[in-house]
Amino acid sequence: MALSLDVLPCFLRPLRWMMIDQELGVLAVIITELYKDMRNFAAILALTLLGFGASMVGLSGSLLGRADSQGFWLPAWAMFGEYGSILDPAAGTDELSSSAQTGPVHWGVLVLWIFNFFSQILLVNVLIAMLSETYQVPYSYYVVIIITELLIINALRDLSGARHRPRNR
Repeated sequence: MALSLDVLPCFLRPLRWMMIDQELGVLAVIITELYKDMRNFAAILALTLLGFGASMVGLSGSLLGRADSQGFWLPAWAMFGEYGSILDPAAGTDELSSSAQTGPVHWGVLVLWIFNFFSQILLVNVLIAMLSETYQVPYSYYVVIIITELLIINALRDLSGARHRPRNR
């Protein structure tokens, strides 16, 4: 199984070599930069999920009617429109309306709505802005970087080969 997963980077490595070609190079540059943008976005999203998940642990007792660690996963599922047992489909009513509407219940709902706004509107717009900015990167900049790397590799190879070459007498 590990060998199967190790094969993927072997096929992604030629993307670096394709950057020299004018037609394929633009595509390779965009794919490389999009990967970096998605990695940064995933880090921001993970921190957001951890922060709101930690706050929902304390508020889950008032939201779900029981105090347990299920509230930690509530923001992650809320991104997909699943709110767990906040809505009771068996009774056909809202658990929040049947419980006391004072204090922490309002805070839990408020925090969940703030998370929904932040994750579904702000973070998605940030992702779109990051990805659209990627297309503005000049292609010639990357060609210079790749050619410089190739020259440095060749120079280092020549230096190391000259040192270890046997002398003919």
